[in-house]
Amino acid sequence: MQIDYFKNLITGYLTVNGLSLDSVEYEKLNNSIYITIHNIPSNNNAYEILDIVQYTTNILNQISHPAYHMQNIYREDMGHWLEATYLEFSITDYEKLNAQLNNELNNNAK
Repeated sequence: MQIDYFKNLITGYLTVNGLSLDSVEYEKLNNSIYITIHNIPSNNNAYEILDIVQYTTNILNQISHPAYHMQNIYREDMGHWLEATYLEFSITDYEKLNAQLNNELNNNAK
């Protein structure tokens, strides 16, 4: 079984920041992988989801990752509060992402 480096980095971020691992869902559907970031608990953490999004996009940008789609959903009662973010990758691109992360992590470990 291949290691899912991207998922592990997100899980590590949530753990270090004391956020629920239930805040991120991974789903494989047809030829895509969907990552949903949502349900960040309490108003005190309302902007934590923005930090997670920034963290994940930084990872993607640093490794010159192939295209992905992102959609942000804002709460209706307070439009400036982010409710959820969805990331969509083709399975091929997601596998490339994990291969690139594997290379980067191994190169940095040397």
